[in-house]
Amino acid sequence: QYGNITVKREHSHYTMVFPLSLSEEVELSSVPQEVVNAVGVGSSKPTGAHKAPNCLMLTYGDEAIIRSASVNAAVLRQFDTWRVIITAPADVGNDAGNDTVSRVFHGGTEDAVCGSAHCTVAPFWARKMSKNTLVGYAASPRGGTLGLRVDWDASMLHITGTAVTVLSGSVRDC
Repeated sequence: QYGNITVKREHSHYTMVFPLSLSEEVELSSVPQEVVNAVGVGSSKPTGAHKAPNCLMLTYGDEAIIRSASVNAAVLRQFDTWRVIITAPADVGNDAGNDTVSRVFHGGTEDAVCGSAHCTVAPFWARKMSKNTLVGYAASPRGGTLGLRVDWDASMLHITGTAVTVLSGSVRDC
């Protein structure tokens, strides 16, 4: 879907460049209530709903809502053709300097730190906040901070962060 992705290493950080995946606002009423309920934000209602290719992004007004969400994986598995993103602006004056907080689910499974989801998250918040450089926090149990730079002219997103090895292996001659 993304073609060639370039990665540049600078000391302990890596920068990947992805194409932007712009979202369009849709009526909240068009989002199945089961999906809204499945992301487990209690009585808090989304402030907006946005669609990008194979992606539904629900926006909220408070960072705590995103951090405390519990997910009904069985319900989200029924909608596994969609990646579901929940996102909010970070609390003003937070110690980490974050601009946004997000969580990403696909088929009921949470992605620890989803760079490609930020191709939708970053341009949305960049426009809302009138800034091209943001710090995004993926609030999964593992968590991770992403430096985000939207290049509107090239329609690309530069994502900078550290990397964690989650799988390694080798191939042997038979």
